[in-house]
Amino acid sequence: MASNGVEALEACSRNSYAAVLMDIQMPEMDGYEATARLRELEGGSGRRRTPSTAYAGASGRAAGA
Repeated sequence: MASNGVEALEACSRNSYAAVLMDIQMPEMDGYEATARLRELEGGSGRRRTPSTAYAGASGRAAGA
């Protein structure tokens, strides 16, 4: 488990996962940016695309996200 987007991207660059759950409000690098960079990494390396989904925590839903 990663505590921010930078850690998530680093983990995905080192390991292969069946799926990735992204928080769109992660610190340092949000889930949108981390997912975009993951897609670039996958495309450049020829790896298959990792299924991913984004989630806005309770604070995001309360704010209307």
